[in-house]
Amino acid sequence: MAGPSSVTPLIVLLFLAPLTQAWELPAAALQVGSATASADESLVVEAGATNTLASRLAASSWVAWASDPKEQEALATKSRYSMLLWIPFVALAALFYNYNKQFPPKDVPGDHPKLLDHQWSFGLFACFDTPAICCLTCCCMPIRWADTIRMAGLMSFWLALVVFLGVMLTEIVSATLQLVLLVAVGTYYRQKLRAMFGLDYGDFSTVAADCLTWCCCGCCAIIQEARQLEAAYQTKHSAIEQMLSIV
Repeated sequence: MAGPSSVTPLIVLLFLAPLTQAWELPAAALQVGSATASADESLVVEAGATNTLASRLAASSWVAWASDPKEQEALATKSRYSMLLWIPFVALAALFYNYNKQFPPKDVPGDHPKLLDHQWSFGLFACFDTPAICCLTCCCMPIRWADTIRMAGLMSFWLALVVFLGVMLTEIVSATLQLVLLVAVGTYYRQKLRAMFGLDYGDFSTVAADCLTWCCCGCCAIIQEARQLEAAYQTKHSAIEQMLSIV
């Protein structure tokens, strides 16, 4: 893995990049809704409504935004532009990451416990055990996922990155479509990793579990998969040895 000195600036860059996407939509919503909030509040007062939670929600800018198709479309357009602006940041960060991340990873001194048999070796919510992987994944999922897929020998780093970014870009068409494709791609390759490490795979229960995992907490899924692959290289897992021998 890349050392702390090379990971730190990358994390800073990736932390700044998603802000253009993550914060623009709610900020725009507040700006759009602020003009109508006061009018909505006066209507509530004139109607004799009491100061209840329901009346506050009725007067909120979020409800005004959701109920106005024109404003909703304007905010959706801003979100699309934010997504397009995010892509160059990801590409720049990917170049930096790929340059500094040695592949195959070099051996890290120390004791490395063997991976568990027939189950994931790291908990789905044990993300903070590896702060560098956690921060990288939270700030830029495509890069960490692409590296994991490369380490598993399923795709090259750049092809995996293009696949993930392609899925993310479908938000321009429909956010629902983006979610469906993201869960489908994530589940498909998570099943591949299950087979690689001898976990149960291919039946309804595992597919459903992986779908729910990616649907509800994709970041946690990527971190868990990344830790599995990183540990497998350090422990010379048989799946890795077999994959490298084929490559």
